[in-house]
Amino acid sequence: ELAKRGSAQVTITAAHEVSEQTKTQLAELLNVKKPVFSEVIDPSVIGGVKARSGESEIDLTVRGRLNRFKTNIVNSGS
Repeated sequence: ELAKRGSAQVTITAAHEVSEQTKTQLAELLNVKKPVFSEVIDPSVIGGVKARSGESEIDLTVRGRLNRFKTNIVNSGS
């Protein structure tokens, strides 16, 4: 239904409430023109945020960054 109206659902997961400015920036990164936001407060998120819209996801959490760092280290050692 949202797609018919030209909007897209953006789910944001963070440890705390996210500012409107941050929401807007995440929607721009996901290339969503008319976002409809839903927030998930997850205390297991140490820091940062994760945003998802459809098939696209941006993981800017501390855990996500550490996982990418680990993958880079493992791949460069091979």
